[in-house]
Amino acid sequence: MNFSNESGNINFNIFFMGSEGILNMTKISFEDLIKKVNEYIIDFKELELISNAFSYASKLHEGQKRQSGEDYIVHPVTAAFIFAETKVKTEKLCAALLHDTIEDTNITKEKIEILISML
Repeated sequence: MNFSNESGNINFNIFFMGSEGILNMTKISFEDLIKKVNEYIIDFKELELISNAFSYASKLHEGQKRQSGEDYIVHPVTAAFIFAETKVKTEKLCAALLHDTIEDTNITKEKIEILISML
């Protein structure tokens, strides 16, 4: 799978904080998330749900930027990646990808529920 925005592949920086400050900085892409998820989820329909949630969240957050200047989708993908490290179920990964759409876009909770039921 190749996910990209207008400028090409979407890459993210993840910072792990500890008592001594930044412990590790890793560039991560949606492909990295899928690789991590593939370590424990092999069902195609579940992987498709995750991909669809990412695509939908990306469209809803399109044009939004974080204070750092990075695309807003950085935050939900980072959350999903951290969840994937703990091997959570598909529903939680989708929730991580979509969690800011209600408060930061014009989508309603009801529309998200309809979307999820259709995925």
